[in-house]
Amino acid sequence: MDFSNIMAPLNKPYCDYYYYLGIIGYVLLIYSIIVCVFDIFTVKDKSTVIKYCFVNIVCAFFMYFINRLLYSMCVNSLV
Repeated sequence: MDFSNIMAPLNKPYCDYYYYLGIIGYVLLIYSIIVCVFDIFTVKDKSTVIKYCFVNIVCAFFMYFINRLLYSMCVNSLV
């Protein structure tokens, strides 16, 4: 078994995987911000909402950023 074939670089179309995950992450980030702003004005227990919003927005941001970074690395390495 030749491991160089198993771990060989993939073609450029596989970079689209990170592109679409980045778009999903961006949409989730915007959605999280909108929901959190709405919740801050409607929910009485503000401390719990702010903690929830912080965690939610940070996770969505990192999902977007990491996939954007991986997409950039993938596209630039296959030039």
